[in-house]
Amino acid sequence: IPIARITAQIHDFLIASLHSHDTAVSPHEIPDYLTPLARKAIDSGADIFLVHGNHVLGPIEIYKNRVIAYGLGNFFWSDIQEPLPAELYESNDDILKNTFVRPEEVTDAEFSSALNASTFSDNSYFQSIILLSRYEGNLLKEVRIYPVDLGYGRILSKSGIPHLASPDVGRLILERIQLMSKSFGTRIKIK
Repeated sequence: IPIARITAQIHDFLIASLHSHDTAVSPHEIPDYLTPLARKAIDSGADIFLVHGNHVLGPIEIYKNRVIAYGLGNFFWSDIQEPLPAELYESNDDILKNTFVRPEEVTDAEFSSALNASTFSDNSYFQSIILLSRYEGNLLKEVRIYPVDLGYGRILSKSGIPHLASPDVGRLILERIQLMSKSFGTRIKIK
């Protein structure tokens, strides 16, 4: 018997979650295995299936009256991570040599900043959402999506802190999710 079905018997609401960095072709595409896995979790008794870890927002699907969010994006972000492991320096030796005059003197903070600048260099990595789902009985009645902005390009003391997105940024976030979700038949109204 699937664990979700057993758990659903003793809980009112079951959240299934997957931390995944897998992508199909780009970070904005979901891998082939993910939709069948998410649907199987719902079929087995999960009330919602959430994917996090891929650093970007993904589509939203309503499957059998349950929410599947294929990517929640980042909710917190820090360019300052210390201490960094030696393997990270070794595997990114080219960035060290191409970015710094004296690579042997680079601090962890400087190296983190260089790594993030080359890998996470657009604002989509600094955008997220809060999903609020409302059920009546066992029926999904409403899903609200609140766009979150982490402040791409702000100074380090203000960057990476979640706050409700401005109307302009919020509209861009919601329009991107709206477009991605169409392939699943999900209709998102933006207010």
